[in-house]
Amino acid sequence: VCALVSAMGAFHLAPAVVSYLACDSEVPTDWIHRRVTASARPLFLPQGDGGVGFVRWQPPAPLERGPRPVHGIAGDSPLPAEMLADAFVLVPLLGWDEHGRRLGRGGGFYDRALAGRARRRTLVGLGYESQRCDQVPTGPLDVALDYVVTERRVVWCRPTAPAQSAPNSN
Repeated sequence: VCALVSAMGAFHLAPAVVSYLACDSEVPTDWIHRRVTASARPLFLPQGDGGVGFVRWQPPAPLERGPRPVHGIAGDSPLPAEMLADAFVLVPLLGWDEHGRRLGRGGGFYDRALAGRARRRTLVGLGYESQRCDQVPTGPLDVALDYVVTERRVVWCRPTAPAQSAPNSN
């Protein structure tokens, strides 16, 4: 999964990366974190103090995972809104469909943290083929994914543009 993420052009072009600290069956992200910090780009992770947002992490600061359902870190360098607008954002999945809908841990952290934000960012769910669903239920506050990356493929989830009707030839 991480190798496929690393091969994405949007990953390399983004001025900042937002990621997560994996737990349980989530796709591990440590390898991606090392790639981002080696490139000298800022890496932001979920806040660990119960806030709804992301804070900057830089090695050698410890990665002390906060309480569930979203593991986060302590920090005092919040992600500026203008940087989030252009960020490459990775989110964990427990389930997903090819329309970019996702199931998380049910707390709505990512939907709240990303709601109302500029849509230029690239939102990528990391999961496994075995987590694919035919259709994931969605609510009005759910934020859709642009891509899902699994151990086998990169799935582009953005809907295609509506077909243009042919001009009237009369």
